[in-house]
Amino acid sequence: MQPFSWSRDGRWLAGTTRYGSRDDLMVLDLQTRLQRRLSANGKSPAWLPDSRRLLFSSAREIVLLDTQTGARRTVMGLDRPFDPWGRSLALSRDGRLLVYLQMQAEGDVWRMTLDEPRR
Repeated sequence: MQPFSWSRDGRWLAGTTRYGSRDDLMVLDLQTRLQRRLSANGKSPAWLPDSRRLLFSSAREIVLLDTQTGARRTVMGLDRPFDPWGRSLALSRDGRLLVYLQMQAEGDVWRMTLDEPRR
């Protein structure tokens, strides 16, 4: 597993594992040393401060995943599929700002505010 993001509580390490031409989103429980696959075709995971939810990039969207329930929500649809160089996500320390980088000749950078879902 290629690690990308360590949960704030220090228990989880999120990353990807390559299967052929696909990157699967994985999480490693550092207490039990067990890995589990969270999603096929997932890249660049980033933990939210609650150490429960994880943002990641899939082929045509940025997804918010609840790692306990498996519930998924599209945060942003993407016009372009993965480039050969991929894309990167990063969150601010408080988990409210997302920076999204789609690597191209010019290097587009997107930033957005993440609002909590209404319950």
